[in-house]
Amino acid sequence: VVERIAQRQRHRLGPRVELLLRRGVAGDELFGDAVAAHRAPLVMIALQPDLKQVFELAVFRDVLRRNVAVIIKDRLGFGELVVESARGLIAQQEVIVDEINSYNDTPSELIFDEFEELIYEGHPMGRNILGTPELVRGFQASDIRRFIAENYHTDQIVVCSVGNIPAKKFFHLAQRYFERFTSNLRQDRRTKFISYIPKFLKVEKGTFQAHCILGGEAFDVYHPERLRLVLLNSILGGQSGNSRLNLSLRERNGIAYNLESSYTAYTDTGTLTIYFGTDPENLDRALTLIYREISLLQNKALGDLQLSKARKQLIGQLAMSQENYEDLMLAIGKSMLIFDKVESLEEIYRKISEITSSQLMETANNILEPKKLSTLIYQ
Repeated sequence: VVERIAQRQRHRLGPRVELLLRRGVAGDELFGDAVAAHRAPLVMIALQPDLKQVFELAVFRDVLRRNVAVIIKDRLGFGELVVESARGLIAQQEVIVDEINSYNDTPSELIFDEFEELIYEGHPMGRNILGTPELVRGFQASDIRRFIAENYHTDQIVVCSVGNIPAKKFFHLAQRYFERFTSNLRQDRRTKFISYIPKFLKVEKGTFQAHCILGGEAFDVYHPERLRLVLLNSILGGQSGNSRLNLSLRERNGIAYNLESSYTAYTDTGTLTIYFGTDPENLDRALTLIYREISLLQNKALGDLQLSKARKQLIGQLAMSQENYEDLMLAIGKSMLIFDKVESLEEIYRKISEITSSQLMETANNILEPKKLSTLIYQ
């Protein structure tokens, strides 16, 4: 038994590789729950040749992950495990349908996916990873086999490790389970999203609170200004209680309890969103306060002390995330999969420390221009 070990296999997948009538086939339950009883946190990957399973949704919508325990024995081949999975397919379909129904009853979660459907309308990026009950119930074992054959490619798999295990031992483990893979390189190219148009939509949901999300298109993962936007988002409405939006809407005015801003970078586009829930009579006031904070970031440079504190806070959050082996593995696997390298923390800290107030203002004016923002409201 290897103590304190976290390992990852990562794939570049998601709803963008699904056909329109197979939406939901990239969801994690259909592929993984046949071996879910064997799962444990922070376990070693031991997949059979050609058994490349879909993993649960991670930071990037088109990068999926899952832990898989070392109980898939050598005697089990791909065909055997698929048959084993197919036996429970109907049961898993109903589990997923129940999840979809539960999800639809949670407006604070549903609004995020429906916002992406709004801004990515007509593009695969706008497809909900869960699919629909009708489509999920229609899946056959052959659909899963076909999806694996069409979308798992050996040039887009990363196996990485951190913890109390010698590199040589890990190499031999990886070699044991992966060296027999037949080369299968990705040939198709994704359709880049290029048709963003700001939209406004109000939906009657009959909810006690009004739920609102506004945002728009942002930098992709390769954009040179991406790190500036990460810092700007942290200042605006990130994880900390001292974010601009939290102080304005929650602490000073007491009109919103749940609110956050988030920045998600994909391989060829990105989104920055601001979400909050409030009483319906406070909706317009909340939006006014949000646009006021946006305007301040666009027109008033941060002072030296404010900027220094913001940079140090973001650096501290990154440092703390390294204490969690699972988060560290996600970061390493994502970096290798997307950039083919892993930057040191020192290099990332240096880049954050070099961001200036004028650069943040420029980014705020570029991404948070009110005319570029879309809005979705549940009432």
